[in-house]
Amino acid sequence: MLQQKSKEENSKFFYYNNGITVTCTSFSFPKISQPTITIENMQIVNGSQTLHALFEVAQKNIECLKSIEILCRIYELKDAQYSSRIAEYTNSQNPVTSRDIRSIDFVQQKLEMELKDMGYFYERKTNQYENEAKEKRIDSEKAGQAMLAFYYKCPNEAKNNKTRVFGDKFEIIFNENITAEELLKAFEIYSKVETRKDQIKKEIIKDNNQYEENSFVLYATYFIVYILGEIKDKLGVNSNLFENYYNIAFELMKKTVESEKQLKKNQYTNANFFKSIRPQLYIDKYFKILSNNITKDSISKLNIIEL
Repeated sequence: MLQQKSKEENSKFFYYNNGITVTCTSFSFPKISQPTITIENMQIVNGSQTLHALFEVAQKNIECLKSIEILCRIYELKDAQYSSRIAEYTNSQNPVTSRDIRSIDFVQQKLEMELKDMGYFYERKTNQYENEAKEKRIDSEKAGQAMLAFYYKCPNEAKNNKTRVFGDKFEIIFNENITAEELLKAFEIYSKVETRKDQIKKEIIKDNNQYEENSFVLYATYFIVYILGEIKDKLGVNSNLFENYYNIAFELMKKTVESEKQLKKNQYTNANFFKSIRPQLYIDKYFKILSNNITKDSISKLNIIEL
């Protein structure tokens, strides 16, 4: 857009634009006119869209930028937590996602460094490590959803309201006590459940007779992650959780679907059922019946229940 305007119009860009906000650990400059500013650990917290627009113009015609002036606010902060707050407040009127704002949070950066030491690439921002091996990349949003279901017992929110991961649930999920190991455990459970879902999907495609019985699994990932988290807590399982208990979690999930189908009859749909809190209500009620006798055999003997 800039290159299509007159030089006089370009010079007014300062008045039309909100500018750029930068945080850093320190900055300095000589007391002269038009000084060069030295900035350490710079982080742009507001104005990235402006910078991208200017960069695109520069690639086409650098001359268009010679008359451009832009407001730049620089905040020297010793406490990193304020970067996130400044980002949130200065972006309040702009369409910047919570994930982008939260990406500079101290805990997010800590997790990235810890996971990198473990050989993983934690993507605080979307596709941050797109050139790395897929199996070594951990998407922060998916990790947050997995932890919300696995540790914090909110599978419905994890599936149907993922914006809460970087919204009102952020400080709960990504608290200062969360470790890279805990995040990785929840994410690996989620990933394995997703892989098994893909396998079942292929089986259903090959044999349509399985659709009626097993198609629920296409919607149930976070509820199965939740069941595995409950089994971990109730039985004190710390290793090989997925390998030893996935089939049990699958059968318990199937039992909840059977209960709802019995109630709804021809009105039942997987889509509607898994948009509601009802799967978790059934699961919790079945867990009370099972107590600590959580086996495939005990689940097969469960009666259909009503909420």
